[in-house]
Amino acid sequence: ALAKGMNIAIQHNYANLDNLSHGSQVEFTIPYFDIFDPRFSEMGIPVSVDGSLAYAIEDMDLFHSLNKMEDFSNDGAFKAKLKSTITKYVKGVITNAPTEANITVVQSETKIMQISDLVQNHVTPQIERTFGIKVRSLEITGININKTSMAFQQLKALTSDFQNDMLKAQQKAQMANFDLQNKMN
Repeated sequence: ALAKGMNIAIQHNYANLDNLSHGSQVEFTIPYFDIFDPRFSEMGIPVSVDGSLAYAIEDMDLFHSLNKMEDFSNDGAFKAKLKSTITKYVKGVITNAPTEANITVVQSETKIMQISDLVQNHVTPQIERTFGIKVRSLEITGININKTSMAFQQLKALTSDFQNDMLKAQQKAQMANFDLQNKMN
């Protein structure tokens, strides 16, 4: 009876594996973590990230060799492990995105396509190697800044002051150039 039960479980696992081979999707939400603006590196701003990963199994033997002990049901340990790994790599990329791609934290919500491309380029190969799956798409669908945090409020004020100072300096330089042009004429 025990052997028959194990055989049924194995058959069920392979049936779920066969379903996964045609493709599956994992949606993920990464709770708030700090990212740092390249201009104000000591000020951590809390962000959360939403996204999805679509994948398929193209090499069943490779997949099985890398994931032997996993439960391949839709709510099983495999998807939990996959989400955990996605979270680790996505957080790493997004934490470094402001510095690597010269994106200010305030712009991160509007630069979602650029950040999503960074995530795809860095995370997809890691996920494919770790799990033996083919990533069909990895999308960042939302970057949510905690705009009520004290750090964000301070950054917004500093950014506003910084922009005003830059505009004043540009205007002053333009006026100096204008005056110089007039004197030369």
